[in-house]
Amino acid sequence: MFKNYLKIAWRNLTKNKLQTGINLLGLTVGIASCLCILVYVLAQMGYDTHYTDADSIYRVQTKIKHLSGNSPETNTPAASPPIAFALKEDFPEVEEVCRIVYMEQFESPIRLSESTESHYAKRGYVADSTFFKVFDYPLLEGSASTALDSPNSIVLSSTLAKKLFGSQNALNKSVVIGAGEQASDKTVTAVFKDDFGKTHLNPNYLISMNTPGVGQFVMNNQNYATQNFVYSYVKLTAGTSAVGLEKNFLNFYRDGAPKI
Repeated sequence: MFKNYLKIAWRNLTKNKLQTGINLLGLTVGIASCLCILVYVLAQMGYDTHYTDADSIYRVQTKIKHLSGNSPETNTPAASPPIAFALKEDFPEVEEVCRIVYMEQFESPIRLSESTESHYAKRGYVADSTFFKVFDYPLLEGSASTALDSPNSIVLSSTLAKKLFGSQNALNKSVVIGAGEQASDKTVTAVFKDDFGKTHLNPNYLISMNTPGVGQFVMNNQNYATQNFVYSYVKLTAGTSAVGLEKNFLNFYRDGAPKI
């Protein structure tokens, strides 16, 4: 019986070849489109889930509402410099915080101090010493607790460290970032493994926030209202409701107004 069904179906298909071809083409395009969408969706999922307590880590956003009412409300994924640590001070629900400044939008030259051959790397960040308390990257060299403490400290990704030092250890060695008058010496204090999970951060290197320049500006800035260029992350204590905590932020900003 089943064999007869197949014969009837085949005859109908071959009898109307144009219609059959159009239907098969549509079916093929539909299946291919669904598979492409599925692959894209799966590729976008799973970011930052590999961090310990990933569900407790949040990035602080800033909403700017213009009093004139002539401009639409704007949102930015960053905050002003003092916000992160002020949140930790004012709210016991905030276990740890970290600030990151994206320094290098373009490739920056980096080389060994004793070499003239430069490599180029994007995604250079200035970060607080608490970075590895929030984002627990595995370290191949150095100590997470002290890696970003000292001025002019730099932490390299394993990929960049291999480009610069090959199979040799990078710890406590000196590198030069930038060129000409912008060049500065940095001491390698750690190397982290950069292929252990998908992340929106994906740094090639991290420079201590205690370093003169941008880091020093962020450390000294106490303006709550402007300079919203610092990516600020908070790690909440277990069981804390982020929605409930956010409801207290308006009063938090009002209390901070004298610091503006």
